[in-house]
Amino acid sequence: MDSHLRLGIRSKEFNKEGSLSYDATPFDTDFSEITSDNLNEKTNISDIINSTYSAGYGRTYYVVKKENYEEEKSYTMGSGSKKTRYIRTATGSNNISAIITTEWQEKYGYVMAQNGIYIPVYDKESGKLLFTEKQYDEIREKMKGLSYYKADDFEIDQTAINSSVLEQAKKLKEQKQGETTTKEKQQKIIELIKKNLVPKIIVADMVGDLSKEIVEFIDTGSTGRGTNLPGDGDFDFMLKCLNKDEQVELIAKIKTFLKGKDKGGTNDFNIRYEDVKIDGLKETVEVDITSEAKSLDLEYSSDLCVRDRLAGIKKVYGQEGARQVVDNIIVAKKRLKELGLYKQKKSTGTTEYGGFGGIGVENWILQNGGSFILAMQTFLDNAIKENGEKENFEEFKRKYPIYDFGCNHREQTRNNGHDHFIEGLTPKGYSEMIIRFKELLLEYGVEYTYKKEGHKIEKIPFEKECDDVGEWLYTSIVEDAKNPNYKISDMSRIYAYVAKLKGREELAKGIYK
Repeated sequence: MDSHLRLGIRSKEFNKEGSLSYDATPFDTDFSEITSDNLNEKTNISDIINSTYSAGYGRTYYVVKKENYEEEKSYTMGSGSKKTRYIRTATGSNNISAIITTEWQEKYGYVMAQNGIYIPVYDKESGKLLFTEKQYDEIREKMKGLSYYKADDFEIDQTAINSSVLEQAKKLKEQKQGETTTKEKQQKIIELIKKNLVPKIIVADMVGDLSKEIVEFIDTGSTGRGTNLPGDGDFDFMLKCLNKDEQVELIAKIKTFLKGKDKGGTNDFNIRYEDVKIDGLKETVEVDITSEAKSLDLEYSSDLCVRDRLAGIKKVYGQEGARQVVDNIIVAKKRLKELGLYKQKKSTGTTEYGGFGGIGVENWILQNGGSFILAMQTFLDNAIKENGEKENFEEFKRKYPIYDFGCNHREQTRNNGHDHFIEGLTPKGYSEMIIRFKELLLEYGVEYTYKKEGHKIEKIPFEKECDDVGEWLYTSIVEDAKNPNYKISDMSRIYAYVAKLKGREELAKGIYK
């Protein structure tokens, strides 16, 4: 089903090798026409389907209305209740009017949301609506800021400017002042790889070039997205080669010049080193290099997804707005690490609690208005019932997915390549988070109260008289005004912002100037 939703309903020649050799109607997608004969005295969907030629062909059926295909590219065979409509080659998923199935899984709702098209889904036996437009809208809400999926602009929640959270982020950065920056460390590692893997051409990005001389060396960790803890020296790279033979060859070559202590997991295809010394760096670093064969299947990776969202935030809110969101991310990571609630249960060095992992925490915060406060509140809203009792863990995971809208470099076949970061948590970790999140909220001046409707994202109100908002708004407007492509309507928005800077005459004068 995920393939049909993403790529359309295609003739079997596109799905199964050798189909052309035995099919009487090659390059056709076959549909049963629903006629008055099929509807006569039928009481439910299942009976109608069973009266057609399609009966017994599978557990999932797609309804395509007559107006959704071109007559000249299709034709009918058969008669009565066994009429079959042959549509040449394929029909797009945007032509599907409804889905009838007995095998619906919630992950398919995410695939549908990624396509940007809502299709109602019904149970074949009961006729019950399994996937509603409200559920679709809730998923699209979590996708805000993802330009790849043409989602709406990101909205920063007002709790993202919690002064205690931002002050903690500031102190974390100050503690690392004077040390080599993460960016410098990253560049030194990439330079070392480029220098020693000649004549290969090393590109530090996912370019999708299958040429044998091109090797992709991508920083897939938080250090590549700018969401790492200040001064972080833990780097995760993906080495994408032509094939398995080249993977083994290049990993072996890297081991000859990259020296460090094996922390477990190093083999012919991967390197897991700590205490790595790099020329030009005062501090040692941790370097994890995972090798994979290059592929054109992966267009939008997990790391690109986060970068896309952060770029979207910067575009709408300016540099300062993006900084505040990243500050919420690094504080969340810091606090979860301190509590042993960080690494996923399958990761090396994890605790009995498990966690969301680094990129899981980033997605968690970004799916909650860029706010650590709101993320903890929505977690508790789903973990605690209205009567105050704890929700069953399996039911909680179903209600509160932290979904990766990008594709995992290594696991493209599992969940269609998309991670569900909530799965990294153990039952013990779930119980511990409930306790700790209540304590953390109190520390940040927020007493948790259960809300039946849940805590919703409340966009920062520009009229709020707050120094943080004033300075942030000023920076955002200046960044907006530098864009030479803005239209009159955009300029009107800028002046509307200025008007809302009550009591900020100096800032307003600076913007007008």
